[in-house]
Amino acid sequence: MVRGRTGAADGPVVVGLDGSCADNRLLAAAFEHADRRGCDVVAIHALATPAGPWSAGPRPRERADLLWELTDDVQRWHEKYPSVPATARVPAGDPASVLLDASGEAQLLVLGSRGHGPASALLAGSVTHRLLYHAACPLLVVRTGRDGRP
Repeated sequence: MVRGRTGAADGPVVVGLDGSCADNRLLAAAFEHADRRGCDVVAIHALATPAGPWSAGPRPRERADLLWELTDDVQRWHEKYPSVPATARVPAGDPASVLLDASGEAQLLVLGSRGHGPASALLAGSVTHRLLYHAACPLLVVRTGRDGRP
């Protein structure tokens, strides 16, 4: 979906990941598009912080483990696309808000959408739905099933 501006001419392809089995498919799409555009990939797994006064934010160990796993995944795709520089980020915050901020500098935002049956396959998840309406760059929604397959 193209909305707003057509993307920053020198910005990266940003891919939003959630740790599901669909992540590999999303990374493949992000690297393919970045290779065509001659730009970087920025892989983001936003670590949602629980709401409420009892929340102290994400635990450092949890965040470090996620960053290590994401960096490993990104590195494997970088090996297939050596001309595409890539970075992994695990910021704390609401995933939609984090990705919305990242869309301001991106050429393209790549997200997934899990269908849960024939009727709901037409609907996007809440993060994807919010970004469909508010992202500052073009959005590529890669549809995957609950198990990460097309």
